[in-house]
Amino acid sequence: SHSVIPAAITLVLWGTFAFALCPILQLLIIDQAHEAPNLGSTLNQSAFNLGNAAGAWIGGLVVASGADLADLPWTGALVSGLTVLTALFFIYRQRRGAAVLDVAG
Repeated sequence: SHSVIPAAITLVLWGTFAFALCPILQLLIIDQAHEAPNLGSTLNQSAFNLGNAAGAWIGGLVVASGADLADLPWTGALVSGLTVLTALFFIYRQRRGAAVLDVAG
């Protein structure tokens, strides 16, 4: 088929960018978990597994609701967008807390 090469390139790029962040995230988690780095690492991997299970479950709900399979990427984009907003909230909260400690310190 004529789409094998673009599909292979897409999978390589997707895998590279998706999994390139895992070691960085793992290092950040271990760095922040001063008292229990092993627990932090374990919880990080558990969160990845929970995310995989939640993605399959949400996708199954979309398909079971009678939606078209073409709606699955939109569902994934929505979940990803909510995840980005959640991450931005926690980054903001952490920086705000650091600023308060700096002023109070």
